[in-house]
Amino acid sequence: MEYIKDLNQNRIEYYANEYLKDKEKEKNNYLLSSIEEDLIACLEDEKESILENDGDYINEYVDSSLSVYTYDQIMIFAHNSDLWSMADGLGGETVQEQIVGVIYEHLSGVACNWLHEKQEEEIKKALINKAESQGANKEVLEKKLEVMIL
Repeated sequence: MEYIKDLNQNRIEYYANEYLKDKEKEKNNYLLSSIEEDLIACLEDEKESILENDGDYINEYVDSSLSVYTYDQIMIFAHNSDLWSMADGLGGETVQEQIVGVIYEHLSGVACNWLHEKQEEEIKKALINKAESQGANKEVLEKKLEVMIL
């Protein structure tokens, strides 16, 4: 407390703001949107390898996006009310295992959706390239494929 008495008002406000920024950063580390962004960035970095293997090892990317620390797992669960109503489909016996199961399943869904979108894009590119090589109009093909995919 003596330390605070010796500080001027501006310095106190500065330290208070820094503390609040740190708390906000900490909170953002536990938001699913932040974890999802990191997962998708990782998937994008390894896109070629993932698509070559038809997504066989995508679960490894999901695994690596999950913190191994129980405190972090609990904080992720606590900060994301979307997870609260989900049931653990992995058969966790303890509360902690159920929390990890719910987070894992959510992130697996994100990864699988990403994979599905990328596979559709690859199919679309392949069809367009084949049709172009046979003399078809690229713009017309893209519009037709867009309608078919929707």
